[in-house]
Amino acid sequence: ECRDLLIRYGGHELAAGLTVSVDKIDEFKKTINEYVSKHIDLDDNESTLEVDCVIEEKDVTLELAEEMGLLEPFGVGNPQPMFMIRGLEVKDCVGIGDNKHTKLTLGDGITALSFGTSPEEMDLCAGDVADFVFRIDINEFRNVKSVQLLITDAQINGVRDAVKTEVKFLAAVEKGQKYSLEDSLIPDHDDFASVYRYLRENFEKEPRKISLYRMHKDVCSIGRDMRMAKLKLILLILSDVGLISFNVLKDTSLLGSELYEIGMERVVGKVNLFGTPRYKAIKQLLEK
Repeated sequence: ECRDLLIRYGGHELAAGLTVSVDKIDEFKKTINEYVSKHIDLDDNESTLEVDCVIEEKDVTLELAEEMGLLEPFGVGNPQPMFMIRGLEVKDCVGIGDNKHTKLTLGDGITALSFGTSPEEMDLCAGDVADFVFRIDINEFRNVKSVQLLITDAQINGVRDAVKTEVKFLAAVEKGQKYSLEDSLIPDHDDFASVYRYLRENFEKEPRKISLYRMHKDVCSIGRDMRMAKLKLILLILSDVGLISFNVLKDTSLLGSELYEIGMERVVGKVNLFGTPRYKAIKQLLEK
């Protein structure tokens, strides 16, 4: 589509090499962005994983791992087989390698690793039951071989869709879409108090990473039931008045939940949570 602006381009299907004249860069940027806008929906552009086989926990054996080795070498045109197990319980979830990676114990004692993902980003706790997508591998230590899973994705049933729905709902309201009283979005004094108390107890010492799903679960467990969209709105308003630092990080949570970094700020004097422009604007959109 942009060939008229390029000096040279090509390569295999995974390559994106090209040569363009300096005086054509602006026109090239304009043309390729127009193409993307026309052909790709950036608001709903989720990557997908193709699983080769759904297996059960009893199928995870050293024999299976050794059989997979017969298919090597893996690479372009011969990807390593991808498996899925549904409904495995998390027994333990700890950080390794300066917390840059995560080690899990699943089911009846299966060892699993997720490289490049911290426990906070992985967003799994002991007792959670989730579906796991993984590659099977062999770990050899002191001449003893054992099977381990290399985690590619994990999902507690229903979490990804639930969080996505809540986040999209709040985004639509903030863009001016009206909503009804039944949506229970506007927080009251007790809602603010409960969330702020939770933050003080858990984030006072230093900023922490936490997902919207995990925080919602924590807040509900202390007796304050609210929808996730309301919880995020409360966090935004607390940030608006300077009570907390609140950053939405790139979504690295394997569960697909928004990942936040939150810290407590020291504020002198009173703040008006109900007088912020965000609160007033959203309240005005409420359909009676």
